[in-house]
Amino acid sequence: NEMSLAFSQENVAPSKSNVQLTGFTARGYCARNYGSIIGVTGSINEARTAGTLTLEVTVTDATTGTLTATGLTVDIDGTNTRTSTTVQDGGTDIFNAGDIIGLRLTTSAAWAPTTADLDAAVAIVYDGRTR
Repeated sequence: NEMSLAFSQENVAPSKSNVQLTGFTARGYCARNYGSIIGVTGSINEARTAGTLTLEVTVTDATTGTLTATGLTVDIDGTNTRTSTTVQDGGTDIFNAGDIIGLRLTTSAAWAPTTADLDAAVAIVYDGRTR
């Protein structure tokens, strides 16, 4: 059961550090079962002209409330000026039923254009793997 979780940010500003993005809820997506994070994609509607935008997938533990950065990232930068995708094998970053899957944004001080709107997705698969 592979699926994508959508996130967005309008008018992405420079000098942001680990800002959690909103999807259909302000906190992320509650996992309905055990599974793995298998990818992340980011796309902006105006080509990047300066700086770097980095997205990183997060998992918040349902029991402890501890937010963990997975290390799975994607960059919009001088090479990937409008869209970028990173994929990984299932089982690398796993989550439990009830955990919150999120996405955070960091931009450099030079990030431009500040009128760019971001659409992003985290790809997951429910595969029965547990932490």
